[in-house]
Amino acid sequence: MLARIILGMALAISALMISSCGFWQTTTRVDPDLVAEMRTLGRVVADTTSEWYWEGEHDISAILVVDVGATDAGRALDQVVERLRSHGWKPSTSSVGFVSMESSRWPATIFVEPLHSSNDPSSDGFNPELDASNARLFTGLRQQKGAGRYVVLTAEPSYR
Repeated sequence: MLARIILGMALAISALMISSCGFWQTTTRVDPDLVAEMRTLGRVVADTTSEWYWEGEHDISAILVVDVGATDAGRALDQVVERLRSHGWKPSTSSVGFVSMESSRWPATIFVEPLHSSNDPSSDGFNPELDASNARLFTGLRQQKGAGRYVVLTAEPSYR
């Protein structure tokens, strides 16, 4: 009888340890229809992704760099925010040069910021090849003529 109890406890502890080391990994990505909607906000200059991994959760964010034809970064940011509002998005946080927006339609948050003030998308070390690729991409974008009016849209999946 005692051997069965010990065996049962050992199996339960083993299952708990396996589940916490990513054996049952969950991948969440932004809905492709949301990315298609984001593409309507302006001329897409670049698109990429970033990845985040923690305790069995693997999130893949969609990143678009758009040109809305504004004369400067501030006006470009305002135009993108207004276009997102027309699609039902509402600002949830904002500061100078940065706005996050949420929608009851999509389980995601969109972060909006000018290219010149954004950080290169990174995956927190989870995917070094993607990080290096994104660093090269953003370095090249910042050198383009008109880059001062580009806006970065980052859509991150949320859990609602």
